[in-house]
Amino acid sequence: FARSEFGRAKRARRAAARKAAVNPPVHPASPNSHPGQPLPNLATREETRNSYQEALQARRLRTGRPYFFEQLDGWVVAIRVPLYDSGDQLRGVMTAGYRIEGGTTGWVNMQLPPHVSVALAGEDGYLRFMHPLKAGAEQPATEIYSKPIAKGGIDWIGSLSTSTGFELTNLPRADGANYIAYRHIPEYGLHAGTFTRQDWVVIDWLQHMLVPSLLLFTFLVVSFLAYRHAAHSQAKSDIAITELSAWQHAVLDAAGYSIISTDTRGRIISFNRAAQQTLGYRPQEALHRDLAELLHDPQELAQRAAQLSWNPDYRVNPGFEVLITSAREGLTETREWTYVRKDGSRIPVRSSISPLHNERIEVIGFLCIAEDLTETHAMRADLRDIQARYTTLFKHAGDAILLMRNGRFVDCNPK
Repeated sequence: FARSEFGRAKRARRAAARKAAVNPPVHPASPNSHPGQPLPNLATREETRNSYQEALQARRLRTGRPYFFEQLDGWVVAIRVPLYDSGDQLRGVMTAGYRIEGGTTGWVNMQLPPHVSVALAGEDGYLRFMHPLKAGAEQPATEIYSKPIAKGGIDWIGSLSTSTGFELTNLPRADGANYIAYRHIPEYGLHAGTFTRQDWVVIDWLQHMLVPSLLLFTFLVVSFLAYRHAAHSQAKSDIAITELSAWQHAVLDAAGYSIISTDTRGRIISFNRAAQQTLGYRPQEALHRDLAELLHDPQELAQRAAQLSWNPDYRVNPGFEVLITSAREGLTETREWTYVRKDGSRIPVRSSISPLHNERIEVIGFLCIAEDLTETHAMRADLRDIQARYTTLFKHAGDAILLMRNGRFVDCNPK
């Protein structure tokens, strides 16, 4: 029984739909559209078809020139949005019309200062919106929206070199010279502008802005004098800083030790002349590189890391951390290392690494001072050689040799 009742209701709906298709309902003319009322083909009308093509070419929202829409009995701004499916295939163009007058949008109730107007113009040379309309005309909307902007206005829009700006120009529909603040909105093909007549600006300034302008002028003069004083002080400070920096560089370059500074991660930020001569690197080759990787013997770093990692709960990586374990605690660590020159040769150095602090006693880097021990090691080797020769002569001499100090015998050879 239920299935038969459902089938009967379904057949009744189909019959009603066929009847409506054969004899569609006729609606009386009305300023408002109703469901089922046929709409004009906007893609074929002269004033609306261009916006369809622009929307399809841009593949995004586009506004068309205003036109009188009979179903709404008023002027509307055309809005076109192309619709694509998941396969990027065009399925249609969604269209909308914003009423210019009597609508519910915010632009119809704008409260503007006296003698100030706003306008939206499309790249096709037609106004999209203007507020307020010129008073006294019988059909102001028709005069404004049905005709393109005068050629001078189109040429001026085309001459704009920036997307935003402020200019003094002649606007044909705005009665002469006007100050205009404009903005180009390329994604929607629009130019927005706010403008006011030059003579009204002068009158308003004379009436209302003279005293504020004088105050502003005074403020600007005082600000300019303050700026000059600040700039002069800044220039003196810059000179002092430059002289101090030059003095510091001179001291560092005159030092006979390799002096290298790094940031907290071990990257080299200064490299004095002695370091350049000793290690063979130019400053641009050493700056911003890791100190441990650039100069230290990897095997020595690994051995020192193993010594520092005797506690299983405390491990030190064989890199820059090996060099600054004491410096991180505010101490200076001095140790002999082997540096590797740019040409691959090796030199012994005595390196002292200390922390660098800022005014808040925060560690901001490290200072490494390295002494070349090549000559020291050579002297030690010579001393060892002399000692060995002396010992040989002393022990194997054919005569008896006695050594005395302060009247006492201190040594003698086997003979």
